[in-house]
Amino acid sequence: MAENLAAAGLAVRVKDEKGEGEIPADMLIMAVGDAVEVTDFVSGQKAVVPLAGPVNKQGRITADNICGLKSSYTGTQGSAILKVFDLTVACAGVNEKTAKRLGLGYEKSFTCSAFYAGYYPGAVNMSVKIIFEKQSGKILGTQITGYEGLDKRCDVIASAIRFGGIAADLARLELCYAPPCSSTKDPVNMAGFVIENITGGRVKIFTGTMWKTCPGTAV
Repeated sequence: MAENLAAAGLAVRVKDEKGEGEIPADMLIMAVGDAVEVTDFVSGQKAVVPLAGPVNKQGRITADNICGLKSSYTGTQGSAILKVFDLTVACAGVNEKTAKRLGLGYEKSFTCSAFYAGYYPGAVNMSVKIIFEKQSGKILGTQITGYEGLDKRCDVIASAIRFGGIAADLARLELCYAPPCSSTKDPVNMAGFVIENITGGRVKIFTGTMWKTCPGTAV
């Protein structure tokens, strides 16, 4: 395909150094679908993110342009969710591995909060990890694991990422509350409180790998 395009005088953009995934750079040709190269919304780097939601948005944008309407795709942030038996996992934005590889000035927070009021029967904690900029507290990504209510929390954080939200935004969000549905301080709010404490210098982070550096600790 790439050779045919080149022979026709069209420029191609190469996805990686191996020459794989070449796509046309000509603006009259649009590539959409699970296999196309996109721009990561958070990092600005080129990526392949095979998700149905972004693909359908690309289809709509393509149809707009065919009909003469100016429309463009603004990037993929990788919002996804998966249910495995009773357990659910969800994510949005960049993960720590990607943040480290790209050299982003990031920090991380971990919170465990009940998906509804703790006194309500069956309340179970969800684990929330958030990647954020050290200085500004800007939200870069999240991964959540638990049993119920993950879709709501991940969608809220994904929206914050899309609109450039910071920790203070998460802390101040007014989210729906009723004992069977949430807590008075929603897991999203709790994550925002913790990040505010970190960026404001109120607390210091102590991770599981840091115990080796403690005085008197046998390694």
